[in-house]
Amino acid sequence: MIMENASSNESEIRLLPRMKVIGVGLPRTGTYSLKEALRLLGYKCYHFEDTFLNPGHSQAWSDYITKHGESSSPGDPNSNSQGVINGDLRDTAELRQLLCDLLADYDAVVDFPFALFHTSLVSLCPGAAVLLTTRDVYSWTDSMRTLLQTVQTVRQHQALLRPFSSHLLPHFLLLTHFMHSMAFPDTSEGGLREAYFRHHDTILSRYPGVRVMGLGQGWGVLCEVLGRD
Repeated sequence: MIMENASSNESEIRLLPRMKVIGVGLPRTGTYSLKEALRLLGYKCYHFEDTFLNPGHSQAWSDYITKHGESSSPGDPNSNSQGVINGDLRDTAELRQLLCDLLADYDAVVDFPFALFHTSLVSLCPGAAVLLTTRDVYSWTDSMRTLLQTVQTVRQHQALLRPFSSHLLPHFLLLTHFMHSMAFPDTSEGGLREAYFRHHDTILSRYPGVRVMGLGQGWGVLCEVLGRD
């Protein structure tokens, strides 16, 4: 069971010695392509979808969010959230234990929700390569807004969808609400672009050794970072 032996003593929390690659790029920057490239190179990579493919993982996130999450909706003008894309969101022993439990069998991780917690991840994974996937900001904004609108449509019609969906739908809606409200408090075009640049500035200033991978540039950079021909 996930987190059944979680400890409040940070010194007892194990590291993630298997982790070799931490992808800190935002969704819609080629994170799934990066996962597939890593898979072809022999890595076992965790992506957002794996939250729902691994038994107990979506429940673990739901439990954590229920305890610690914000109550406001993405884009809510009354929200007090200023965004937490700087990766400092509740960097606690409890969070680190959750990350260790979920990622124990993986040697790479990309995409949300983990990119929200890059400070915790990097501290848990000494020696792991930090990769920042990028995309033209205007193209990214269009893609991200489409994703946000799609999720919002599912949320609005969840009562109709529930008979045709699995028990995972409530976990999906809770997790996406948490991720998007934390990362993107302003979902206008300008607000999303601001979040994009804020995230990149934070990553580049915090991790001097980070490697930047633009769309279409992944294989060269990836093989160089991983020492592959």
